[in-house]
Amino acid sequence: MLDRYRQNMAAQGTDRSSAYILSPAAVPQTPDSPKKSVFAGFGLAFAAILAAICGTVREVTQRGFRTRLDLERATRMHVMGSVLDVSTVRDAREYGSTPMEIATYLMRDKGTPFAEAFRSISAGLRVGQQSQRHKLISITSAVQGEGKSVISLCLARSVARAGNRVLLIDCDLRRQILTDAFERTGAPGLVDLLRGKADLAAVTVLDEPSGASVIVTGETTQDDYDLMLRGTFKKMIDSFADKFDLIILDTPPVISVTESRILAAICDATIVVVKWQSTTQQLLSRTLSELSEAGANVIGTVLSQVDARKIAALGAEAHYYRRYGR
Repeated sequence: MLDRYRQNMAAQGTDRSSAYILSPAAVPQTPDSPKKSVFAGFGLAFAAILAAICGTVREVTQRGFRTRLDLERATRMHVMGSVLDVSTVRDAREYGSTPMEIATYLMRDKGTPFAEAFRSISAGLRVGQQSQRHKLISITSAVQGEGKSVISLCLARSVARAGNRVLLIDCDLRRQILTDAFERTGAPGLVDLLRGKADLAAVTVLDEPSGASVIVTGETTQDDYDLMLRGTFKKMIDSFADKFDLIILDTPPVISVTESRILAAICDATIVVVKWQSTTQQLLSRTLSELSEAGANVIGTVLSQVDARKIAALGAEAHYYRRYGR
């Protein structure tokens, strides 16, 4: 065993391995993983699929009308104007959001897209021309909050500033937006005129910036809601016809209040205000149907509170709004 041990010890170090070097172990200069091109390709593909899904969902769930063309296709009526939301106009934000503050912005400059919209409505009505067919118009909407009172006030100012005689009447006895705008709450107004307690001169307010005449509602109760449904209201309005070139009635929403349909029926024409991306086609169809059943002459619609920052990507008006923004 000792001899065997000595032989093994002597043989150590003399054996040769069968292994050999194929290539030297060089330090890598670039990472082996992750593969950026592969990950970027999968990322772009996933982003495109996700964007397509989000876009489809938004299109399907989109409420209301976004362009004048959409509105014209749905109603088969002329869109008389597209009125911007002044809170989205860069140089108009300092004026505030109340009806009187918005109307003040209108008077500042004739060249703004906001002012141009009301010039467009006035041109459609042909106010002051021999071809003018509608002297008594009502402005209404499907529901509240669509901007009909602001549009009524701004249209009256725009037409009056052009040198026409305009009378604006606040016929919304419940909300009285225009009455509050002129700070005439509790003062003599339309209700007193209909009850024979005051004459036209006593209830008329002069809008000094434009020269338009305004009749506020006056102090009202629930018993006064039917006053405008009587024949005396129509006779009273007819007596004003020779004194003014245009009479504008700011009436309540059609869906909520009954008298708006009656008032629309006694007017020469009715304009329906549609809030941008808010008023649904179902609401608008019901509004037009009820006005038609009442015998109203709806001559067109107005798209209100249009977002100036988003509309540039949605239609033919984009070029003009982009230039105005610059």
